[in-house]
Amino acid sequence: IQDLNDHRFKWRNSLKPGSEEMKKAEEIEKRYKAIKESRKNAIQRIESGQRFITDIELSYIAPALNTTIAELYSQES
Repeated sequence: IQDLNDHRFKWRNSLKPGSEEMKKAEEIEKRYKAIKESRKNAIQRIESGQRFITDIELSYIAPALNTTIAELYSQES
């Protein structure tokens, strides 16, 4: 995830301050930041052994690592 200054939020500069559209844009940015922070915290907890990876997360992680879920399970320590 890139920083909020990237191209996805440049359209926000054309909105009127205080308008409903601006309020919605601010809420979207707020949620985006919260999700970004949540992901960062989740990864840190997984790496430290404080949190387990769910099966749904494995279905995304395995292809990203160019492997299968079964292969990830077979490498348990």
